[in-house]
Amino acid sequence: METCFAPAKKAEKSVIPAQIESISSSPIMSKLMEATSGLLVVVNEDRQIVGLNEAVGRRVPARTRLVHLSAGRGNYL
Repeated sequence: METCFAPAKKAEKSVIPAQIESISSSPIMSKLMEATSGLLVVVNEDRQIVGLNEAVGRRVPARTRLVHLSAGRGNYL
């Protein structure tokens, strides 16, 4: 059946940590996340969140944060 929605494909669980590491270790992404005062969410090609800036982290209750990836650089997951 044809739909107007993107497929619900998800990245392999082993791929996600590498994508997160790539985002959190990138100097360009770190500066962009620090400089953006609004909400910034980085998603992979399968629309899975692989990074959040500090503004999003402040609005997400602490009990729902999974990992604080790079302290001081504002990258969360």
